[in-house]
Amino acid sequence: MSELEVQTSRMVGTSALRDAGNRVLFSKPAAEVIGTELELLSGREEAELSFLGSTAELSPKSAPWLVADIGGGSTELVVGPEPFGARSLDLGCVRVTERFLHHDPPTSDEIAEAKAWLKAQYNEAETQVPEFRRARVFVGLAGTVSALARYDQGLVAYDRKAVHHYRLARPSVERALDDLAAIPASQRAGLPGIEEGRAALIVGGALVLTTLMVHFGFEECLVSESDILDGLVIAMRTETGGRHAAVPLHDRPSAPR
Repeated sequence: MSELEVQTSRMVGTSALRDAGNRVLFSKPAAEVIGTELELLSGREEAELSFLGSTAELSPKSAPWLVADIGGGSTELVVGPEPFGARSLDLGCVRVTERFLHHDPPTSDEIAEAKAWLKAQYNEAETQVPEFRRARVFVGLAGTVSALARYDQGLVAYDRKAVHHYRLARPSVERALDDLAAIPASQRAGLPGIEEGRAALIVGGALVLTTLMVHFGFEECLVSESDILDGLVIAMRTETGGRHAAVPLHDRPSAPR
């Protein structure tokens, strides 16, 4: 930030900080280092910013879109722009892994139990936001989706142009889930798209993605490498007055989160 001579910044916390009872132990020193107060986003605010960033380049003719931001502790679902509805679900690649996948590799019973639980969460979300069903295009973002897009293409090295707006077919996601769930995490690490830090979590993330696509009847996922960070920049650019001034969008590299 110093090298780029950033004049105005905005720092936010999401699911992990919402869960943490001792979040001040992180937020206070972070604010001292960055020089900006850390804002704790609500689930809805997180969802809205993810939606803003991931749909900015899409043609309005393809709307409405259902955007799924699959994180570690939460998954944000947003439909829009018209009608608009959003829900933040307490599920993600970390939560699913810790709650259900106790063996390495996971057992078939663990996979089945996780799928049933995820379906129940989507049923509840759909009851609260029935507009989810009106989406025509499914947009997926964050680390799990990016990793599976790379895995499907056999990309060992990250290439944003090859990943951004890649159309990831549902059979490919289901096949990846079957392949990756059949081997231990140590053998997943180093496969295309699967870095060592994601190897233990990719099955949980693939479960979230594939069950989402099945539940809402989507045959493909439009992968977006633009996400909540891009949404934050857009929001800062468009706000007039208030505590956030407009800042230039630097050409930053994008990589799986």
